[in-house]
Amino acid sequence: MQTNTFYKNIKICLYKKAENVKADSLLKVLGVDHIVYSHDLQKSPKTSTTLHIINSMLDASLIKLLAGAN
Repeated sequence: MQTNTFYKNIKICLYKKAENVKADSLLKVLGVDHIVYSHDLQKSPKTSTTLHIINSMLDASLIKLLAGAN
């Protein structure tokens, strides 16, 4: 998907309950950009960088979408 110019700006995020080295590496090869695990979301809010990253990606995508609509 990354070679197609239409899809090159799409980021694929995946939520998983647990880590699996073999499956996760295969998913990365298939094009998954970010893997979020359930234990990452259960950390205290002070150290929840994963949610901050996801929110930043969504905010940036929304801004680009709105900027392109004008």
